[in-house]
Amino acid sequence: DDFQTNFFPSPGRLVLAGRTGGSDEIKHFDNIHLTTVLAEDEVLLTGLEALANGFTVAFLDVGSARLDPATVSLTLDGVAVTGEVSKDGDTTTVTYRQDEFFAPGSTHVVGIMANEGAISKEIPFTVPSYVVVGAEHVLSGDFSERGFLMRVVQSLTAVAANSTTREAHLAGTLRDADGEPLENLADLLGAEDGVFAIEGVINFSEIADPQGVFRESGDGSATDVFDDYIPGIPGLEDGMDHVTAELLTVIEIPEAGLYNLAFNSDDGFRTTAGMVVDVIEAIELGVYEGTRGASTTYYNVLFEEAGFYKLRTLWWENDGGANLEWWLADQDGNPIALLNDDANGGLRTFRDVPEEGPAEITSISPADGAGEIRGSGTSIIVTVKNGSTSVDTDSPILTTLNGEEIDTTSSTDDGVVTITAETGALQGDTEYRWEMSFKVGERTRTISSMFRTTMLAGDGLVFIEAEDFDYELGNWDQTNEIGMNGAYPGGTYQDLGDGLDETDVDAGTSYGVDYFESNNTNSQAVYRPDTGVEAGKMNGPAGQFRGEFNVEINHVAGWNDAGDWYNYTRNFPEPAQNYNVFGRLSSGGQPIHSELHRVTSGVGTSNQETELLGTWQPGRNTGGWDTFEIFPLLNAAGNPAVVNLGGEVTLRYVVHPGNVDEDYFVFFPASGGIWNVASNGDGTVTITFGGTLSSSETVDGMYQPIPEATSPYTTDASDSARFYIAR
Repeated sequence: DDFQTNFFPSPGRLVLAGRTGGSDEIKHFDNIHLTTVLAEDEVLLTGLEALANGFTVAFLDVGSARLDPATVSLTLDGVAVTGEVSKDGDTTTVTYRQDEFFAPGSTHVVGIMANEGAISKEIPFTVPSYVVVGAEHVLSGDFSERGFLMRVVQSLTAVAANSTTREAHLAGTLRDADGEPLENLADLLGAEDGVFAIEGVINFSEIADPQGVFRESGDGSATDVFDDYIPGIPGLEDGMDHVTAELLTVIEIPEAGLYNLAFNSDDGFRTTAGMVVDVIEAIELGVYEGTRGASTTYYNVLFEEAGFYKLRTLWWENDGGANLEWWLADQDGNPIALLNDDANGGLRTFRDVPEEGPAEITSISPADGAGEIRGSGTSIIVTVKNGSTSVDTDSPILTTLNGEEIDTTSSTDDGVVTITAETGALQGDTEYRWEMSFKVGERTRTISSMFRTTMLAGDGLVFIEAEDFDYELGNWDQTNEIGMNGAYPGGTYQDLGDGLDETDVDAGTSYGVDYFESNNTNSQAVYRPDTGVEAGKMNGPAGQFRGEFNVEINHVAGWNDAGDWYNYTRNFPEPAQNYNVFGRLSSGGQPIHSELHRVTSGVGTSNQETELLGTWQPGRNTGGWDTFEIFPLLNAAGNPAVVNLGGEVTLRYVVHPGNVDEDYFVFFPASGGIWNVASNGDGTVTITFGGTLSSSETVDGMYQPIPEATSPYTTDASDSARFYIAR
């Protein structure tokens, strides 16, 4: 609705239809009817280009009609302005530029009058979105060494495909299942202090095969460029996956104005300017979080002044193919040239990047908006890299958590200041807001952030790992602790089950009895290869955190198709009790849709009957295959499902049309919660609840348990507002 195209009439142009699509999206426009009328002896408006500080309008004379350039007058938003008018044959071009730049995304109206009023137009336009890099970020000094600096790290295990985790990967702070830092397996031969000097352009692919926009074609154009190998890859163990890289450069901007930069990548990236590694003040120019095939992200950047600017790009690869290109485009997205290819019109770049600059905040933990934070043993940690300014550790460092001051200490090692604030014990499934202030040089830096503690808190939680489905006609692991009765190390179903390539559910294999997999030939069946079920991504982005314990070996059940299902036989605690059920799920495609059933008969056979317990159908995806969220199982009314389970039970997880990957399922004893609040008519209310009742003066405050509160609980409601939770 209300979509304004940028198409204007011109000779021979008929726009019949449009089609757009991404990796998991196709939208069609069809049955469009056009009535065409031949233009004779009139002046046509054939184009309007919105600029960051003005506009360009084009007219075409048709037949005997002629626009007289000397008669053109302009208004902008009702105010008279003066532009430049030129005529080339039948085309008249009117251009206006002002000293000030429009606000990005703002809407304006051009008024044009010509030929003594015979031509009169009012044309609305919207300024392109752009990011501003101010003149204060212009670098001083001489730059002569052309190119880029590139730092590359690689690990054996998968790393989550988002910029926050990849920054940690680059910094060397990620750890393996044994708590040891991930080893960097990139081949650094030819690097100096771990950094490669790139003298040419950024146009790399995994095996130097043609990828992206700039590829070998033989036509001699600016895009006819040979892809080179990614520096340091393959790594020391010949691997090509799980790569993170940093690109640093100084870019020369010849004149102030709007530049359309582009990054083509497989998988994600993030480009920043200014204080390029500061997690708060870095200017984000462009970003793509997650994974993708070779695709381009454009980002319009307004440089307020000509000069030299520091840029940084973080790039990462998950698995499969890999490529990265950094280039300049025109405002229509057409490629001009790779950065540093000034012979073809690209912007010059330099690799003699200044190291010294103001102190930058390099990491914040927990990250702003983070979830699943533990309720105990959590600290707020901020790291600052000193530079031309430094953290004044002799001045007070103040940290508040939900408005209350908490203990804060600092330490310095090799120019990096680590500030640590202790949170103490935290409530589960609760939002916490914190603020930290400290002095850097002559200024005070203040960080405001929030996190949410994990819902995986409390007693009696029961876990089922999605990859640990039954095998050999209803068998299941009854020997090890598999999440039902204590900490589960994971991996006890390794190589169990059969049915690979099977299509007959009565063949005596696990296929069609313990699981059904419509495509059981996928090469990602690394955990249980003889089943064909794609349980891969060992210890990858799904995570190993399970509240009170970590699994040591974790896989994700993915590449699901509609109709796939998995049986899970488990021994639930007795006597039977009510549970709320949650699934940790992801989707980078269609909205999630799956169900949980109880198998009521026929376990271990090809003829089984089931009853529906609830549905996962949040109506959306999670924005990426490696972006997992915990969703509640809902009943037919859309409320949290309550299931009664005890003793040996076989559950079935069923995939419906849509897309979904599964990490694990967790069962919460359904004893907590506020069930009813009743006004007693005398200024008091009575709260009926299960579990422990806690209260706070603010909705996002620190909830404190009410000593000896039992249900039903009556309290005075005539004073200021209070907020209650029960769990």
